Amino acid sequence: MPNAPTQDLVHAPRLLAVALTLLAMSTLGCSDSATETGTPAPGLAPDPDAPPVTAAPGTPLHHAQTCAQYLGPIPAMSCADAELMPITVDGVEVFDTPASCDRPSALTGTCETGERIAARYTGTHHDGSPRPEVVFVNFCRDGGMGVIGHNSETGATCFFHINMAFPNDARHPGSNDPNYDDYWQSADVVAADNCQGCHQADPWLHSPWIDQLRDPDDPSLPLVPLIASTDSPYVVVGEGFTQPYHDGAPENSCTSCHRAQCDTNFAVPLGELVMPGPFADSTFTDGVSADLQELRDWCTTLPGGQQGGGEEDGGGEGVCDEAFDCIERCDGDYDCARDCVSTHTDDTNHGATMRALIDCADAAGCDFEEDDCLASSCPSEFAAFEALCG
Repeated sequence: MPNAPTQDLVHAPRLLAVALTLLAMSTLGCSDSATETGTPAPGLAPDPDAPPVTAAPGTPLHHAQTCAQYLGPIPAMSCADAELMPITVDGVEVFDTPASCDRPSALTGTCETGERIAARYTGTHHDGSPRPEVVFVNFCRDGGMGVIGHNSETGATCFFHINMAFPNDARHPGSNDPNYDDYWQSADVVAADNCQGCHQADPWLHSPWIDQLRDPDDPSLPLVPLIASTDSPYVVVGEGFTQPYHDGAPENSCTSCHRAQCDTNFAVPLGELVMPGPFADSTFTDGVSADLQELRDWCTTLPGGQQGGGEEDGGGEGVCDEAFDCIERCDGDYDCARDCVSTHTDDTNHGATMRALIDCADAAGCDFEEDDCLASSCPSEFAAFEALCG
């Protein structure tokens, strides 16, 4: 009987739900900036040698310096470092994007070729020495770059995203660089994407798609760390972020190896993969087990905003509605539709999914409102859209 997946990650961008709210710094206005340690993270102690948080609250650098209290310095990163994702059809690598493939993206269900997806960076202590328990992984998608930093010993985890003012293959500075604010988003903007709503069981999600990428230091391992257990520490750090939601999750085979992980945000039914990960192939079980159905039923009861997407948009339906209200006014103009997506979707998950559907509809000659045409001509893109937007 399958366990719930340790699934496909990040995000990028739209890396994102509420059991515990991070403690607010009620005395922030009275704090001495020379000794400020940022918004405290529940159950975590800052590194004793961490530099003070000196950046103004609400700035991207304030978020980075706060995270550095638990992870060490945030490194400089670029999507130019990311590995190319191979796309295969019947085991043969292809270089033109196919309609379907052996291992589609779990998030979007698409098979985009030529994409640099992720790179892995080992953390450092504040004195610059290696810190192998800390890993940063960047995720590149739709012109954005999302980042997860995680300390496997303490569970401290931070989510970051670039501000899109620079191309994602530019070198984006680390937390010790005075230009950091120019390149990155502030904590409140990243928190609105509700990264932990998808990265629920632990920070690292696995799927047959992402597990094709290998750790450059040890190719026998996946690039994305594999650490999940029922008690592996996981604490999200950052002002405005909440903790992953697990209250009332069923105690069955789907939660026997790791915490509850909903798979209802993904175009690929990750809960039906043959467990455990990492996943070499897209091998699925026959049907949905009673335990998996019980887990999925629990997932439908989660408070608003707990399953990806910002809390205010109810999991993304508001984003989709705004974009498609605009698209309906395009009268079949696909370029106009693409402009609507760019205007109304800050979240890269929704943006990438909707653009993929529009591109396929354009190629197939489907009207935006012809569900039957979209479902038959663009099955994976339409399924991904339905999974995110309903």
